[in-house]
Amino acid sequence: MSTQITSAGNQPLKNAGEGQMDLDTPRVQAPSRRKLKTATNQSPKMSATGAGSGGQMDFTRTREDRLAAKRRLREEALAAYRDTTAPLKLIAERFGRSPATIVNWAKAAGLPGRHRGRPRRTEPTDEQKGVLRKIGTAPLRVLGKQVGWSKQAVHALARRYPEWVPQRPIKQSL
Repeated sequence: MSTQITSAGNQPLKNAGEGQMDLDTPRVQAPSRRKLKTATNQSPKMSATGAGSGGQMDFTRTREDRLAAKRRLREEALAAYRDTTAPLKLIAERFGRSPATIVNWAKAAGLPGRHRGRPRRTEPTDEQKGVLRKIGTAPLRVLGKQVGWSKQAVHALARRYPEWVPQRPIKQSL
């Protein structure tokens, strides 16, 4: 028994071998969400549990329910942003939104922005402490050459951590 592939108009297709499609054949498409929404007057959403519904659409959620759920999600995300020091990326992943969305929500809510990068050091490193102890024993240019830094870097370090710079004795005037 031979079967012949035909188009929608029941005419034989030319060169329609296995795995090939005829470009003249109209495609069948499922209705879009917008058409489905207007047809049922409700937005199709998957049920929250997914159990018992067999993966079917749940038309019982109202617009108010959806908006209330979005508000709760936004409030929880902003609380996490405000109350924790967790990275923004982690908060965004937890709530299924992008970091930019969380920042935009925070700005709209009037929350202060977060600082970029790592926290600023409050104490110099061990190497810096050694350089700071030597300040005042020689000119910054000489000290910089001894440790392999520029005189500007030594000066910037001394200004950054003034409490670590030894006090110079006050010269007595004659």
